[in-house]
Amino acid sequence: MMHLDMRTVVVLAAISYLVCTLFVIQLWWENRNRFDGLNLLAINFVFQTVMLCLIASRGIAPDWISITFANILSMVGSLLNLVGLERFLRKPGPQLHNYLLLAAGSFVFYLFDSDLPTRTLIFSIFFLIICGQCVWLLWHRVEPMLRRLTFGAGMIFVGYCLLSIVRIAGHFAGGRGPQDYLQSGGFEIMVLITYQTLLILLTYSLVLMVNRRLVMEIATEQDKFARAFQLAPYAITMTRQSDGVIVEVNDQFAAVTGYERAEVVGKSPIDLQLWERDEDRVAVKETLARDGRVIARELNFRTKSGAPVTGLFSANILSAEGGGNVLSCILDITGSKQMTAALLESEARRKAEMTDALEAQRRGRIAALNLMEDAIAARTAAEAVATALQQQTEALRHRNEQLDRFNRLSVGRELDMIGLKRQVNALSLQLGLAAPFDLAFADLPQDPIAAASDSDSPATGTPR
Repeated sequence: MMHLDMRTVVVLAAISYLVCTLFVIQLWWENRNRFDGLNLLAINFVFQTVMLCLIASRGIAPDWISITFANILSMVGSLLNLVGLERFLRKPGPQLHNYLLLAAGSFVFYLFDSDLPTRTLIFSIFFLIICGQCVWLLWHRVEPMLRRLTFGAGMIFVGYCLLSIVRIAGHFAGGRGPQDYLQSGGFEIMVLITYQTLLILLTYSLVLMVNRRLVMEIATEQDKFARAFQLAPYAITMTRQSDGVIVEVNDQFAAVTGYERAEVVGKSPIDLQLWERDEDRVAVKETLARDGRVIARELNFRTKSGAPVTGLFSANILSAEGGGNVLSCILDITGSKQMTAALLESEARRKAEMTDALEAQRRGRIAALNLMEDAIAARTAAEAVATALQQQTEALRHRNEQLDRFNRLSVGRELDMIGLKRQVNALSLQLGLAAPFDLAFADLPQDPIAAASDSDSPATGTPR
């Protein structure tokens, strides 16, 4: 009968751990953009595989690497597995107590790195606490609708907990045993084989859990998409990118185009003559091939009755690979375009009316200004005439005053001249001379006053 030694079992376990690790890494890679936490699960599997490889290298690698570091690496991986499950199930929890537990376990491993029973006890207690929290998470903390997905993985962690309890009980019930793990007997060999079996089952349960979660979310997204597809206020079509055949349409498509679903599925827009201009269809096809999408392009279409429809056309390729579908939607803006045109026409009329009113008002103001200017000019002319008349009146009055004054002065001077004549004549007589002024003043009246009175008396035709 072939006898298995612990080193052989460790090497075989490392190989199986490596295979399981590759599965989990692939699971994480395919779902990395959808689910959180799968990367931590993959890291846990990597750490457990490295731990077994380091254990298998005992006697070759230093003890601090093959014993202390290997066990601490396994404990860190177990904690990362718990955190990864919490993130995957969107149930994050506090981890301070686990960090303190990890620090305490690492310190004990450092102190008792040469004491295999103590290391086994500390590792089993730590593993029991971590796996117990995984069971609590998978069976209690998740929503009831997800428990059917997590039940199998919870059973695997229950097996880990039971195995840890058995190891703890074996520590207190059995003897000290060897200090070299690779020299352990059949009990530890069975424990390691059980760990290996549980890891394979855990890998399988994790793959099932992730796939079921993926199917559930895809079904939810499909339901959301179907509801949005039918309730959208756009005419939506899904066509094959390869030949343009319509795969699906929503109810609004029938409302906009007049075609029922049964009339269009399996046909292309060319067959239905939906495009008013074939140039627009070619341009959209080229844009989709170049950019993968078309956004809000105003285009013209035809309904089943041949009536024109103006719409904002958008399209996107759902899959860039061959055989992908194109999701297109048309927002009917025919009514809004007509309303916009009517508003523009109304605005143009209002502006024309306003312009006419302003022009009439301007002309009225100009006429009023002209009348005002005429009135001002007439008043100015009247004022000018009045001023001229007043000036003439003043001039006449002043002239009359001057004439009157001149007359008075003239009379006074005549009187003065008469007196002077008499005095000169009298002096000339006294001197025995002839009167010099007789000839000069022969024409002057002898008595100016009398002459003046004679001029006022009525003429008789004869001098006095």
